Amino acid sequence: MCFFVRRNHGRIIKTNIIKSNVTTNISKKNDPDSPYKGKTNKEIANETIGKEIETLGCKYSDMCADFDAYKIAELLKVEFSKGIYSIHMLSDVITRYYTQYSNLYSLRFRWILEELGCSDSLDSIKQAVKDKMDQKAKIIGFVDSVSVVDILGNNPTAEVFNDSCNAFASYVYSMLHNKT
Repeated sequence: MCFFVRRNHGRIIKTNIIKSNVTTNISKKNDPDSPYKGKTNKEIANETIGKEIETLGCKYSDMCADFDAYKIAELLKVEFSKGIYSIHMLSDVITRYYTQYSNLYSLRFRWILEELGCSDSLDSIKQAVKDKMDQKAKIIGFVDSVSVVDILGNNPTAEVFNDSCNAFASYVYSMLHNKT
């Protein structure tokens, strides 16, 4: 499971892990024993994201944990900004997070919109995901600014990049609008 709390990096890394998994699964589409044999890249991307499979998938439960981690980190920032510190701050925030929100299931997928800075329209989500994936940043250990896809994306083709981003965006959209 990926537990990243730094804004602009957590979802980028998670999405690149998705792309790496999609790229790996796509590379198996010519294997006669592969469940992906004969499928398009788009079909493979859609089958990889949000599925509770043991290997090379991006599980729904992992996404929930990541989205929860993002929002808990944001709530901790608010608490720290108040300047009132408690040894129970993390426990208090976690307790509040899991008891304050009555419809946690649907709100979890709203947090990524907050993180991406986009609306809940499919086109907006797709564009925001692609923008984040292409975003260059200075990463420790690298001389030049790079995107995480440059490091973790498993060298996807433009088609795999687009299919992965679109599949991830479509999955988030479907979860937001309960169209699964």
